[in-house]
Amino acid sequence: MPPFHGGGHAVRQGERLVPHPTKAAIAAAFGSLDTGLTLVGGTWWPDRPGTFAWVMLTVQAPACASVAFRRIAPLTVVGMLGTFTLAVTLLISPAGVLTPAHPGNAWAPLATVLAAYGPLFYQQNRRTAYFALAAFTLVVMRPWEPSVTNLTVGLLRTAVGPLLALHFDTRRRLMQALVERAERAERERHLLAGQARAEERARLAGEMHDVVTHRVSLMVLQAGR
Repeated sequence: MPPFHGGGHAVRQGERLVPHPTKAAIAAAFGSLDTGLTLVGGTWWPDRPGTFAWVMLTVQAPACASVAFRRIAPLTVVGMLGTFTLAVTLLISPAGVLTPAHPGNAWAPLATVLAAYGPLFYQQNRRTAYFALAAFTLVVMRPWEPSVTNLTVGLLRTAVGPLLALHFDTRRRLMQALVERAERAERERHLLAGQARAEERARLAGEMHDVVTHRVSLMVLQAGR
């Protein structure tokens, strides 16, 4: 599945270290969606936003946009969104700097769903990926402030991505195994065909040798009479 290790992911030599335009577009869409959702009170936005709230909203945008790099640096993306979510959580309580209009909402951006997909699909070290996702899940779920909304929404946002990643990774490995088996069968077929041709050439050469030897023997006998 390597010279550059972004977020623990090994990138093949020659692979671009910039996101594909499609991934960049998806990241921009998530960033816009999360910004809009926050402004309408879907997450942590206060009734009377002050300067600090606008600063955090500005920070949220690049944190969400980081999902464009989930292939290159999956753990870095998880770390950025996890750090932002934890910072918002601590600023709400115990710091009390932010006071959400709807305290029962989940604070984590929707981009966490896409970020959680990366570690298990792109990260080679599964143990590190599982550890990062476990910490990410704790931050998003906020079990120290237990509620049905926090636990359910948080778990869904960090579980759907890894489950899909495991499914697609298993499918990818299966396809690779089938391709390798087909290539191996093709190589064996070529080897058997080559061996058959070599055996046929050896048989023909032996027959020609016998014929030539017989003719030469006849010629010698006739010349000796």
